[in-house]
Amino acid sequence: MTPLEMPLAALGLTAVLALAVAGYLDRPMWRILVVGCGGKTPALFWSACFRVVLVAVPIAVQLFFAPNSPGRLTGEPVPDLIEYVKWGLVGEVAGVLLVAVGVGLAIGSRARPVWVDPEDADDLRRLVERVRLTRARELVEKAGGR
Repeated sequence: MTPLEMPLAALGLTAVLALAVAGYLDRPMWRILVVGCGGKTPALFWSACFRVVLVAVPIAVQLFFAPNSPGRLTGEPVPDLIEYVKWGLVGEVAGVLLVAVGVGLAIGSRARPVWVDPEDADDLRRLVERVRLTRARELVEKAGGR
């Protein structure tokens, strides 16, 4: 392999690995995001963003940190390919960690408990009961039974 072909082959291998990881994590991430983000539209946005991160980060890390001087390379195809691809793997781990933090932040904001003062809890229960009764009356009226 020529010195120009080696980084390109490593970049292609990193891209294939990144796409495989993004595809593998797509379904479980989608399920978490639909529930955690409150619907399909925000989940679609966050899922697309996270797929871009899972593919772009390993490629960027490899391009930034891979050896660019021939002195670090041995001249043998397999060790040189490993020298290039290892940075893509480091980037893939970083991308997965970034996505994990991002998913936690995306769904964490909707899962926070609400604190209600004990003195206001009884008023809140009565209000919810009135809303339920009003809705029940409206349903009965719509059904034609009065």
